[in-house]
Amino acid sequence: MIEVSKTVTVDHNTPAEESGLDAVLGAMNEGKINTLQKTSLEWDNLKTKLGVEGQLEKAGEEGYLDRQDFLARVDGRVFEGEKDKRNAQRAKRGR
Repeated sequence: MIEVSKTVTVDHNTPAEESGLDAVLGAMNEGKINTLQKTSLEWDNLKTKLGVEGQLEKAGEEGYLDRQDFLARVDGRVFEGEKDKRNAQRAKRGR
């Protein structure tokens, strides 16, 4: 048995087509829910139950950007180190 509890806002300007949650609920009523849909619903329920939705979003955004900045700094330092080695070798050959 799968229990779905989710708050959905209604946008009266959208067409009468089924939205994402309506499609999932319709598929469940027909007995057709795939593993991806079930896993997504379970993950959403777990995040809500543990109350970590905001923390996960914040960690995902800041974590990625922090990693990208770190990797850019490391790449720059590695490049400068290699450049210094090449310049030292050129200086030795030029003597």
